[in-house]
Amino acid sequence: MNRKILSYFSGAAASFLIFSCALSPNVTATGTTETIPSQDLHPITTEPPEEIHVFPDVTPEDWFHDDVYRLIGEDILHGYSDGLFHPEREVSNAEFVKMLMIGLDFDVSEDFDLMLFDDHWASSYISFAYKHDILTDDDLIAGFDPDAAISREAMTRMTVLGLGIDPVHIDAPFTDSSDIYADTAYREYLLRGYLLDDDTRIYDKDGTALRSEASSIITRILDYRDDPYLYKRDVILENAATAELNTESELLDLFYVLNREFIKDFTFKTSVPYDKWAGYYRHANVIHLEHFYSSYLHCSYVSGSNTYALTLEYKTDIELLKQYHNETEAAAKAIIAEIITDEMDDKAKIKAIHDYIVLNCAYDYDNYVAGTIPFEARLAYGALIKKSAVCQGYTAAFNLLCKEAGVRSVVVTGTSPSSSDVHAWNMVLVDGKIYYIDITHNDPVPDQAGKVSNKYFMLSADQMTNLGYLWDKSLSDIKYFY
Repeated sequence: MNRKILSYFSGAAASFLIFSCALSPNVTATGTTETIPSQDLHPITTEPPEEIHVFPDVTPEDWFHDDVYRLIGEDILHGYSDGLFHPEREVSNAEFVKMLMIGLDFDVSEDFDLMLFDDHWASSYISFAYKHDILTDDDLIAGFDPDAAISREAMTRMTVLGLGIDPVHIDAPFTDSSDIYADTAYREYLLRGYLLDDDTRIYDKDGTALRSEASSIITRILDYRDDPYLYKRDVILENAATAELNTESELLDLFYVLNREFIKDFTFKTSVPYDKWAGYYRHANVIHLEHFYSSYLHCSYVSGSNTYALTLEYKTDIELLKQYHNETEAAAKAIIAEIITDEMDDKAKIKAIHDYIVLNCAYDYDNYVAGTIPFEARLAYGALIKKSAVCQGYTAAFNLLCKEAGVRSVVVTGTSPSSSDVHAWNMVLVDGKIYYIDITHNDPVPDQAGKVSNKYFMLSADQMTNLGYLWDKSLSDIKYFY
């Protein structure tokens, strides 16, 4: 079985947006796959000794070279007394726990009510991980052995829990496992698994990790810890530039980043038919409406190559749009700091955000009737800065504030009661359930100072349907919140 390991550095328009695609045979692109040979495995049971800076067995040609020397420099990894790094050796449970705790900047010097393995060199690291639910009772019941080689399953679970990521089943990326932590790590681009010749992926949960592999994983953890979005942005773009994208989630992620980063030109490969991925593009711009600024999308296609070259066009100057967005994000941070407290649960946060927008923004009815809606009114900028918006601006502002407050919100489009016009509203995820909010229709027209309606607030899909809302309910899926 030939296993191709893909590089780990290997998402937004509704029917009110203009989409065009001109096909022409003038684009070329290539994708690359790196094959990494397997290594001999040797167990390791002792703590690595003092740091050694130059290792004959870690050369610039090795795929893990930069990761190893970065971690050596940050005093997270060490070499051995024989002057080698031994990238081929397995990593023990204790070693990985220590690397993870140091990599996440945890202070393990605190007092513990329960010291685990108190005669072991890694006792404080293990005890800290247990106290903070990174190492669990299930691990101990299963016979956690500090000196045994760590499994990929255990390493992935500790990574997700250590980074504080909510574990959730979204897709089923691996054919050999349905582990919730592996699925979560895949979604966050921390784990991609092994790509087989038939283009399916396996996780190999019972397999062990080598020091070379652990170096790469810890490096990803450091970057994710510093800024999850920036980490994922770089991985998504690199993955799209070097590998063929064949899943909805990969394409949604790419389209989200292209719009959020104002990237005008990008070439990618996909076996997904044009009509289908074009729908993903529109949907990515809808759910992430707060980051949608482009006016048109053009593409060219090389027949038989699965290669597309995209060009995003903007009617408004990009630098001005960036200025709008920076001002809006700054305003969002200030608003959340003002209206949200640590004691609030998600429902209380949602109510505070909803009421703030209704009380501080007026629907731009005159321009709507006249057909002269200014571009800014369709942006979160209109709702939060100009204090005047239409439905796109309301929903984009709500999305932006929710994300700043740590609440999951996306935009939905369809038609509202007694109207055939395309309309936008929000859906939020609270305690695993989806609720709908039409903040635009909860703001009285003409504007009435101090008045907030809750008629269209936190409703179920059935309640929205009974009121006369129509939309594609297949898009009301929990996976689009992640």
